[in-house]
Amino acid sequence: MSHHHEWFSINQEAGLHLNKKGHTLKLRNFTSGSSSVVTCHSMDPISGSNSVQIISHVKAGCDSGYVCMVFHGRDRHVIQMQYGEKGRHPSEACSHYHFDSKYSPTLTFVSGLHNRQPCPFSGLYTISGELLPQIFRAEGTSCREDSIMFMYSGCSGSSHVRIEYRCPKSSVMSQENSKYISSEFNCHVQWPIQDNYQALILSSSDGGKKDFLCLTYLENSDGVITASLDQNACLVNGFKDIGTFNVTSSGPCLEALTGSNTSKSYSQGLSGLLLIIPIYLLLVPLKSRVTLE
Repeated sequence: MSHHHEWFSINQEAGLHLNKKGHTLKLRNFTSGSSSVVTCHSMDPISGSNSVQIISHVKAGCDSGYVCMVFHGRDRHVIQMQYGEKGRHPSEACSHYHFDSKYSPTLTFVSGLHNRQPCPFSGLYTISGELLPQIFRAEGTSCREDSIMFMYSGCSGSSHVRIEYRCPKSSVMSQENSKYISSEFNCHVQWPIQDNYQALILSSSDGGKKDFLCLTYLENSDGVITASLDQNACLVNGFKDIGTFNVTSSGPCLEALTGSNTSKSYSQGLSGLLLIIPIYLLLVPLKSRVTLE
């Protein structure tokens, strides 16, 4: 955490400032405009992990108390903060009455110098499920429920993900002329959670302000990936009860789904064929060619 002094939650609703000495935090809520000053009372590293449990004194205005916090270092640029209820005495803060490692809220923070990393998936995938992730859909566009959604991962770049969903021509309910709608993302840090669950930070690759997401997924024995997407935080323990969808491998990286790329591949193939024909005519003797009457 000391690698950076400024951190922002992936939903852009909270900020964390660490002072130069590393003893005091200022936690800001950008939605309400409130802030809290957090001072370290005691610190206990968690054995076998890159995590630390802190009993902190938290002061917000005239209100103060002791809060149990657990910081998980996922990467130089990604941390998670899990926090409990406020207690009156330091000895109360981390008791099961005030803190639960499974259910206490978690915030996921990124630094301004986040870096891209190779995506854990490579190829073409089909996304299906009763609750398709609405965040993948471009704003101002919608399809019927029978739209088909694809994911290209690691194809145009090892850290790049493209989500495309295809609307049936009769169901496009927008001003878009194309039936293909896409969203672009970049992969960042990935880490294991528990019981083979994995978490992956994604960011939109559109210009300007970055929007971060957390993809939590589980690779099943049949090859199907069960996943959940969250704009607020990466879960510390598995999935939420709702919002899961399936990701199924459909093949390796080939040409893109859109017609423009298909036309490009066709043109390249035709150019190659036109180049081969003259070479063939030069190499094959005249008498050996077949003449059609």
